[in-house]
Parts: sequence; structure tokens; C-alpha cells
Amino acid sequence: MKSKILLISLIMIQSVMAERTCEEYILDEWTDSRYTNKTISGDNFVTDHKIGLMCKQCLEGFSGVDCANDSATTHTWKKAQVLAETNNTIGFAGFSDWWLTNQKELRTYAVRNCYIPSINENVFPNTPSDWF
Repeated sequence: MKSKILLISLIMIQSVMAERTCEEYILDEWTDSRYTNKTISGDNFVTDHKIGLMCKQCLEGFSGVDCANDSATTHTWKKAQVLAETNNTIGFAGFSDWWLTNQKELRTYAVRNCYIPSINENVFPNTPSDWF
């Protein structure tokens, strides 16, 4: 069975710095148990067991186990597609079928009960509160 893998090469549009807010009355469908974080050959990625996809753990440009090293990079859509192909060529995490996520796929990582940022910060640490 072919791995369903997706590359989140996120495009930074606007920077917003604020403290995360979560609404307790909205069901949290993005618990830590939904995901598995792995490192293969120094490459960090996340498997989302609910949707069956894998993605890079760190925003493009960041590195390290906690995604705190280096800095985010900004890319046009075309350049982001080239980055996906580059990850295939180098075999990021041992895989060669990465692709640039579309809006629908990216939305599956946005949590409905939290905002700024609306992503599971335990699974995707140091994700900036930016538009992607």
C-alpha cells in the first residue's frame, strides 16, 4: 500500500503574535494521541492516524526536535512545489512521495477549538501564529 504522505511547505503571509486561546465548549478532535511523531535519519515528521497522512513536523526552514532551530522561510507556490520535489529527490525521512498540500489537506491540521495558533502545539512545536 502506497504511503499517503504530504509535505506541508507552508507559505508565510502575515505575522501575528498573540497567546493561544482554546474554547473548552468545543470538542478537541486533535488530541496528542491522534498523532505519532517520528525521526528517521534526523528528519522529523508526523503521522496523523485519523486522516492517514504524514507531514513534516517543522515549518519549512525550521529544524530540530522542537522546531526551534533556524527560521521560517517564505516561498511562492511554484517554489514550494520545487521544495516538495527536492524532498523526494533527497528522500526526506526515507520517503520519495512527498507533495505540497492543498488547502483542504492543510485545513485538517487546523484545530477548531483553539486559535492563534490553531494547531496542536505539542505535535507541531514552535509553529508561528501566522497565516499560511
